[in-house]
Amino acid sequence: MNPDYVKWLKKPCWSKIEILYLVAGADPSHAINDEAIEVDIDSGESWPAPSDETAVALAVKLAARSTKSGLVDLLNRAIKSGDLRPTQAGVECYRPDEVVRFLLQKEFSVPQELVSTFNARSTKVTHLSNTFDSLTKALEGWFDKSLAELPADKRERVERDFPHPERWDETDCVWRRTHSEQWDFRHDPATREEMQRGLDLVNEKFKIEGQMRELELMRAQTPLELESQKRQLADLRARLEVVSYKLETGGREASNASTATETPRARRARHDIATERGCRRLILENWDKIEAEYGPNADGRQVLRVLKRNLDKGEKEPALKTIQNRLIILRNEKLIP
Repeated sequence: MNPDYVKWLKKPCWSKIEILYLVAGADPSHAINDEAIEVDIDSGESWPAPSDETAVALAVKLAARSTKSGLVDLLNRAIKSGDLRPTQAGVECYRPDEVVRFLLQKEFSVPQELVSTFNARSTKVTHLSNTFDSLTKALEGWFDKSLAELPADKRERVERDFPHPERWDETDCVWRRTHSEQWDFRHDPATREEMQRGLDLVNEKFKIEGQMRELELMRAQTPLELESQKRQLADLRARLEVVSYKLETGGREASNASTATETPRARRARHDIATERGCRRLILENWDKIEAEYGPNADGRQVLRVLKRNLDKGEKEPALKTIQNRLIILRNEKLIP
């Protein structure tokens, strides 16, 4: 029997065993009520468990199968890193919406009925309230107090939402405020898109690095294969540099109307060139000359020719590949056409 996801999503929190059952498409209350069912965590198939199996024994078997799928390891890592926080210190119970959102972000296989119910519930909650209950604002004026000095409602909020509430009394007000702001960033709908963009960039970075490792381990059999391998690695390095730069800068694109319609020349005029170094600075300083000679779509070799003529005495000539990578980034930032 499938679980009633509407009922389960209304629960204040889920235990780890309940998470294992629900993600497998099974109703945890069956085992709890001794109406035991056995579940294959990979396929989601279920069948009556042998009558001599207790709910505890069944839960242990389910956890063992969950290890194979990676769910147990994923949950343990999330709990250790703080991506999943218990609703109360010392109690292994986690908010349903945070569990489902985390699993979806990690692209873990979740029953479609659970996803649909979760999305419908999230939409309803959004319509009911467009305000976000900021942890930082809730604790404003109390960051310098010990846990015992906090009013009951503030102390309950710290124990429920604050990352590492057990460390509150060991730390100063700056540390407490910083971690409250981090909680706000992860949970505020206004910053959820930005957080997802960061997660996507991290995943893309890992994927590119994995592809590079695979290529580097390959042994080319012919000069043609070796040349192809070098070309693929160069392309991957260029992509990795773009992704890494986006991660460093937050990956944000200009969003307001004035910057969205701004020309690259206007952006360069507004850009603080003093913050630039090396090859990036050389390209930006000489771009008007480059564009006048080779047009807005100048490639790496054309840019290099202009830079060579304009290098200061003793200044090192940048490598062609470095120039090509910087052109990709500068065009992505819309500082050049």
